[in-house]
Amino acid sequence: MWYYLSSSTNRNGTTVESPNGRASDSETWLTPCVPVAKGFEMDDVLRQAEALLRFSGEVENRMAESGLGGVTGVIERYVQLRQALDRLSQRELDWAKGEVDRLIATLTAVAEQLEQLRAIKLAIVDPN
Repeated sequence: MWYYLSSSTNRNGTTVESPNGRASDSETWLTPCVPVAKGFEMDDVLRQAEALLRFSGEVENRMAESGLGGVTGVIERYVQLRQALDRLSQRELDWAKGEVDRLIATLTAVAEQLEQLRAIKLAIVDPN
């Protein structure tokens, strides 16, 4: 909200009442400027605020119904997850990924060899 500085006298030099109901020659105060924009209605702002509050309540309920303890529970789990992931270094993850890739390559080679043995056995035992 914008404010402007008001004083106890207006441009004509006449004394005006302050927001607290008193008039003084030396008093100044901040007065809110209400923008007059096309289509601006205070009721619209209130409706939007109420809709936002309803939505945030609905989000809270959905998170609670999901067993997460509402939005606060989701945030707590996020913090826990971050703390757990911080305990793992990128180097450790890269090492584990490399080990898995090597194991996959080894198992793939073993599977290919078993397929060859199967084909040989079929050719020898049942040549038809």
